[in-house]
Amino acid sequence: MLMFFGIIFFGAPDPLSAQTSFLCGTASPEGNEPPDSLPENFQPICTDTSLVKYIRVNFHIVLRDDGTGNFTETTDPFGDPSYNGYQRAEDIINKANEELANNAGMWRKAPGVFYPVNPPENKVRYLLTGVYFHRNTQIYESPWYDFAVHDLYGVNTDTEINVYSIPLPEGSDGREPSGVANTVYGTSNLATKIEDALENYLNYPEWSLEHFAANLNHEVGHLLKLLHTWDRDDECEDTPKGDLYDYNGNGILEDPQERINCWDFNSTPPCNDWDNISNNIMDYNQWVPHAYSVCQIARMNDKLTNTLANNYVHSCNGCMPSVAFFALPSEYCSDVINPGTGTIYPLLLNGQASFAENRYLLEICEVSSPDDFDCDGNYYNSGWQVGPLGILDLTQVYDFTTPDRFYKVKIIVDNTDCPLSDEMEVIIRTKECMGTTDPEPVKIRNLVVYTNPTNGITNVGYEILEEGNLNLYLTDFSTGFLFQIIADSQVRSPGTYLETLDLSILQPGPYRLMAFFQGEVLSQTIIKQ
Repeated sequence: MLMFFGIIFFGAPDPLSAQTSFLCGTASPEGNEPPDSLPENFQPICTDTSLVKYIRVNFHIVLRDDGTGNFTETTDPFGDPSYNGYQRAEDIINKANEELANNAGMWRKAPGVFYPVNPPENKVRYLLTGVYFHRNTQIYESPWYDFAVHDLYGVNTDTEINVYSIPLPEGSDGREPSGVANTVYGTSNLATKIEDALENYLNYPEWSLEHFAANLNHEVGHLLKLLHTWDRDDECEDTPKGDLYDYNGNGILEDPQERINCWDFNSTPPCNDWDNISNNIMDYNQWVPHAYSVCQIARMNDKLTNTLANNYVHSCNGCMPSVAFFALPSEYCSDVINPGTGTIYPLLLNGQASFAENRYLLEICEVSSPDDFDCDGNYYNSGWQVGPLGILDLTQVYDFTTPDRFYKVKIIVDNTDCPLSDEMEVIIRTKECMGTTDPEPVKIRNLVVYTNPTNGITNVGYEILEEGNLNLYLTDFSTGFLFQIIADSQVRSPGTYLETLDLSILQPGPYRLMAFFQGEVLSQTIIKQ
């Protein structure tokens, strides 16, 4: 039988009354996770409890079958291409790490227990190891406690905590993020689901990010041996239970149902008394950053050191290592010519989910088969490029126009303040597809750049064939940085347009101009002198 402890939402744009019914839980058989069966040769890494442990976390974004209802690979949930699911996942992990690194002091204290003057340092940080997208309406609409999503889509389940982002139902504006931690399979298969209202992202973007991250920390706390504190014995003497309060006025104090757990400070008793307000990460409250107690930190360290959860630890060398991750189509149509420009279509590598890097290197070469990662020829090496990895158009540096060939694409990322480097490589195939015929009617064409190369001022022309929203971007090919030129707030009618661009503030070098219109992409190279 699955038992679910507690119910939670984390955070609220407006104060909520205490003792609201929230949604959060821990799924485990009979309320207890299975014990570990440690191998005889078990040798944990990072046993020093004074060192911060960097644990691997991947991120899954679940959408409906038609690709709606959440962040996508290229846009936010509302179609804005200036922010996408890769960026959202990285922002959430960074925000969660920020809270972990800024542990707050405990507000409610147990009598007779020693508390350090300065809050203890939390010894956990997350490394984002990958971002994945799943289009499945059945999973999208599944109950909050259902972990079929993990059975279907779990990645490296014994070494990476899998985090699943599934939105709350439409119309949930103002509802707080909820979550459930899955310990059904013990400490060798850790996962959590976090749900948030898309309207929260739209209406309260910073709040939505902050409290999604806090909810993630709460659920990972469950995975790492922490229990709710206000209504039970969590095996920590420095996390006191909430006092009892006669909520229903019958003169009987019911334990644990009437233990005080205040979401915030407000005018309604008992939450109008600061003595009843907790900021602990495992209580239900809106305060950020939250507090981890000395005992809670010790329990998390013990879990990560003396159980199979140690397999989730990447390192503990005192700095944030980089992680390579990118998305790239597995096949590329080498013969499709864009009728709008007379050029081949871009082959876009999206490396926005690579983590903690400040430089990167791109390698491309031809290989003999999809299973062969040894280069046979036509080798390209970009050399180290300064800055984080972004979106790269590989056709700007390599010829993929020969069909029925296999190519290895490899990215190496590095945090120069934290060796070692990390790398990821994939094999792609070129093939003949459509010749010079588009599979869909053309909606935008004739993207041209006048005065190119340019010292600053240049003109961009294009023709739109149906009404819609246009986005123009410049990508710095050397750094991956994306500059938005025209946002999609203005609807464009059919016609021919000419835009004057002032690029004088940009550094000299090659830039990729990309026009996104109603699902189509055109691109041109601009050289800034």
